[in-house]
Amino acid sequence: MPMISAINAKAKAEELFSKGMYYFMGGGCNDSKAMDLFEQAIKLDENHFQAHYAKGMLLFFNGNLEEAENFLKTVVEIHWTHAPAWSNLAGIQTKLGKTREAEKSRKMAHITDRAHNEEIKVLNQAAKSI
Repeated sequence: MPMISAINAKAKAEELFSKGMYYFMGGGCNDSKAMDLFEQAIKLDENHFQAHYAKGMLLFFNGNLEEAENFLKTVVEIHWTHAPAWSNLAGIQTKLGKTREAEKSRKMAHITDRAHNEEIKVLNQAAKSI
């Protein structure tokens, strides 16, 4: 894929994701429209972890636990420090009776959350010194 096409695909994927979030969380309240937009975003940018996460959560809210688990696993493969994905993955795995996997996911949620909080502290200290 030529460089400009890849850039355009990522921009379009971000636009589709944002529209999907409107239908999912905003005033749209249309799960099927949101799902369609998330799927389109993922087709354009398979590494769009936010679209994977949103689709996984939408699947979870609609009771599709196995599919939701798969999408959240994809999120942490793409962006392993995504603490909310680890945390929600642990909850889903618990509901599915996958105790060992859930414990690992819970530990990863804790580790990634702590790392994020430490990163914020360092950035705040750096900003104060400027």
